[in-house]
Amino acid sequence: MTPVNVKDLAKDATMTCGSTTFSWKDILQTISWGEILERENLGRGAKSDLWPTGRFPHSNDEARHVFNGNCPADGNRMTYPLIKDGPYNGGPRNKKWGDHRVVWYSKGEEAADANPIVYFCGGLTHEDAPGGTGDLKMCTVN
Repeated sequence: MTPVNVKDLAKDATMTCGSTTFSWKDILQTISWGEILERENLGRGAKSDLWPTGRFPHSNDEARHVFNGNCPADGNRMTYPLIKDGPYNGGPRNKKWGDHRVVWYSKGEEAADANPIVYFCGGLTHEDAPGGTGDLKMCTVN
């Protein structure tokens, strides 16, 4: 896997989404995998007219989700399913991606070694979201 430089993610960070706590490694692997898929124009999850390469990764430009200053609400803010001991790689027909998402921002930057640079934003979960099915709430970064 091509190394992805993830900024704004402390090496001792964990993130709690609903009743599940994810490790730094879970978060890092998921962001790296999602960014590589995005750069290669590949996807995972069910394909559709809206998501011709697969449902994930996809942009999350909803202004109601406010992350740090490196993560504005525009088409460069990406989301991908977050699972323990992942990353999610269910294939193009798999629809079981779970409730939790990691969010990162890609400005199209590259390091001197040509590896992508992205920014960790946080996470979102469907678990216990107040609006019901389809709604998301912020995860807690520790």
